[in-house]
Amino acid sequence: MLVARIPIIAVCALMILPAITFAAIDAQKVSYLRAEVVQDVHVRADGSPSEVTVDVLIPQEDDFQTIESQEVSIPFTTKVDDMGNKMVSATFDNPDNLIEFKITSIVNVKRRTSASLPQNPALLRSTDLIESKDEKINKLAEEITAGKQIGFEQISAVAGWVNENTKYDLAYADVNLSASQVLDLGAGVCDEFSTLELSMLRSLGYRSAYIVGYAYGRGYRQVEDFVPHGWTEVCSPDGGCTVADPTWAEVGWLDAMHIKFATLVNSGNYIEATALAKGYGSNLKVMIDGVNTTIKILQSDEEASINSESILLDDNVWSGYAVVKTDLSADGCLLTKVSTNSCTLDGKGLLTPLQPESIVSFCDEKTIFSLFKIPDTLDQNTRYSCSLGTGIGGNGAGSNSLALESSFDSTAPPQLSLDKTSLKPGEEFVAASSGSHIFTDFGSYGQDNLIAKAPSQNFKVYAYDNGQLTEQEVLVSEYRPLEVKIAVNDTVLLGNVYSVNITVQNVEDSSRQATVIFGNRSVQSLLSAGQSKVFHFNFTAFSKDDNVVRTFVSTNGFSTSVSKTVDVIKQASFGNFIADTIQAIIDFFKRLFGGLK
Repeated sequence: MLVARIPIIAVCALMILPAITFAAIDAQKVSYLRAEVVQDVHVRADGSPSEVTVDVLIPQEDDFQTIESQEVSIPFTTKVDDMGNKMVSATFDNPDNLIEFKITSIVNVKRRTSASLPQNPALLRSTDLIESKDEKINKLAEEITAGKQIGFEQISAVAGWVNENTKYDLAYADVNLSASQVLDLGAGVCDEFSTLELSMLRSLGYRSAYIVGYAYGRGYRQVEDFVPHGWTEVCSPDGGCTVADPTWAEVGWLDAMHIKFATLVNSGNYIEATALAKGYGSNLKVMIDGVNTTIKILQSDEEASINSESILLDDNVWSGYAVVKTDLSADGCLLTKVSTNSCTLDGKGLLTPLQPESIVSFCDEKTIFSLFKIPDTLDQNTRYSCSLGTGIGGNGAGSNSLALESSFDSTAPPQLSLDKTSLKPGEEFVAASSGSHIFTDFGSYGQDNLIAKAPSQNFKVYAYDNGQLTEQEVLVSEYRPLEVKIAVNDTVLLGNVYSVNITVQNVEDSSRQATVIFGNRSVQSLLSAGQSKVFHFNFTAFSKDDNVVRTFVSTNGFSTSVSKTVDVIKQASFGNFIADTIQAIIDFFKRLFGGLK
């Protein structure tokens, strides 16, 4: 008795099997697909076997994929394995040397927004490739998910990390790497992306499976078509199940151009067909010559999975940066990729995006900010018009037209103050910058003032005005031995001296040496457990730009800064009135005639 198998390696974009293409489809927007899947099976049997049985995996059925009709050109039965995968099984008595038959399925697929997996304990186990017991992988999984909630947040954190830290490389299309090998090499195809993700998630107690089938390739080949592909389905310890495609950085949704063929415990080679021969004689041989799978699109409907709207914070600038604010909304929780692009000049992007591509996860709605660096080589006598675009999960958020003109130039960066630069997760903070847009890299936004709560990881706060950008990094940690507050008048007169009181409290149960820096002064003091002390300093605003009062406080293993924005006003005088009036007239003519310096 001999058994022959044909492995189909899911390589995401490598065209192993022929496929039928369809005109101009944006795969990520496809919410419904009706397709004809034809599997031409070719088996060669030598040595006059008395019986040959051929089993072929076919498109599966679940909540998002159904079989409208199925025709098989020979008599057959249906088999189901222990993972619930259905197969067409055909038995041939005293067959000819060449066995050929065809399976034609009409498949209906909806965009996937959840998943369901069998209660099979094997989906929690370590395998030769999915090394969920590897110490290095376990430690990495814990680091990536630290502070994240069980479920979507942890799954997204792992899938996003795998996508960002693994290079897609077709050189690995014909090999099966273990998770530790993928981690060491930092490269692979969809098998490897999924293997590493599944290893980390199983180490955290997530029941998870490798899903194989076909997907409509995006960006990996010049010709768009259906190609073998692998992704994952994951169930969290709290019971919720979702889909995740680490190769394309998608969690919580998969476009309807993913056609599912099997749910597997292990990653690696997918066996699409097996053949078993019975008979007598030493020359008995059975071999599958191939399963030629072609997919023809009969109907597809497109609908954006993520709604987005974007605007420029300032649409008239000259130097520094341009910032695009994009508001996202979706049903449920999603992970997706964001891409940015600029208009071109002489074949190159005129502005440089600080992050050409990034990964975003959110539930229901989120705001993101895309930063573009304006070149220093613009011709001051030329007015430029440049479109800046943002793409979300394959959907364009539209382009925004930016005017670049030297009359809009501003060299003074905005002043930014924060009441704390060291926060605990979820702690509220206040940022202020007069006349500026204020935003964070996790999506909070305000004008002049911003009140928000700290996420679970370090973040940045930005103040932006007329192309100029100021940023402040904020540390997030449960550990904060000192509490610091600053007190000063809300309004100060230019040139006058004001008292600044800085209160430092040691919240630890042991003494700590605290260092307080204000301007060019530095004071040290030993604070006993629970002790508060007020440090007194003086502040004078010598110009209207001296509107941020800031102190730096540190102790062993910890440092923070606290600041407050004040209104600086001039003392009323006739001379000041005349000077301000003349400056206003000069500024008016600069804007009117553009380029006047």
